[in-house]
This record gives sequence, structure tokens and C-alpha cells, in this order.
Amino acid sequence: MALLTDVAEVRTRSKASTNRERAASVVEFALILPVLAVFLLGMMEATWAQTQNLDVRHGAREGARLASVNFNPANESGADQLARIVDETCTRLDDADATTVSIRLDNAADTTAGSSGTIRVTRTYDDLTGMLPFFNGLILDSVIEFRLEREASWTSGTLPCL
Repeated sequence: MALLTDVAEVRTRSKASTNRERAASVVEFALILPVLAVFLLGMMEATWAQTQNLDVRHGAREGARLASVNFNPANESGADQLARIVDETCTRLDDADATTVSIRLDNAADTTAGSSGTIRVTRTYDDLTGMLPFFNGLILDSVIEFRLEREASWTSGTLPCL
């Protein structure tokens, strides 16, 4: 009879200790969950920022290519052709909201092949989760230097993506 009582007492103590361990595990999880959530959302936000930065760099490279070959499908010139080059650059971006494109020749009077110029694509960072507030207002900017492969018939200028 004493043996049965001892077994029942051990089971009762074992159940109480298991319940305390479960409660401790729940408290530990509740303490660590916010830290894990901030870390995970922070990684997502940083990845999103890098993706947008790569998009701006890609847009600048594409725009430099268009400017260097004197992109002109509609046989325009001057500011109209500049607008066409900027529009085409913007269509090659994944997201062109709040983006401006500036294309300039180093020497505005020299539009011959071999002349050099720069293109700057600028965009305001658009956050994904809002977990990293120090990214708010961040300006993503890429500047590419290029050489004209053909004589340029466009004029220098800065235009927003529409």
C-alpha cells in the first residue's frame, strides 16, 4: 500500500514540475518574441532598401545607355528627346514613384561622339514595414558617367518620372 502512495505522490510532483516548466517556457517565449519580430522585420526592411537602391542604380545605367546612343525612336530633338529618354529610363525602373532623372553633358556645346556626360537618378526611399525609422527620408541616388557613341540631339535637363 505504501508503494502505491509513493507512486501517486511522484506522479503528482512530476505533473506540478511539468506545469511549472511549461509556464516558464511560455514566459521566456513572450519575452523573446518581440526581439525576434523586430529582428525579422528589420531584415526585411534592409533587404527592401537594398532592392530599391539596386533599382535606382539599374535605372541610371539604362539611362546612360539610352543617352549615349542618342535614343530617338520618334525622330525628336532637344527637350522633347530628353523627355523621351527620361520616360524610357523610368519605364525600365521597377518603381518610378518620386524619381527624378537628370542628364547632362560635361560640355553643353560639345555634342559630338566621344563627349562625356553624366546621368543622375534620384529617388526617395519608400519603406516597407516602418520598423527602421532611420531609413525614412533616405535619398537613393546613383550617378553614372558616360561617353556619347553618336552625336547627341537632346538637351541637358532634369525631369521627374511620370
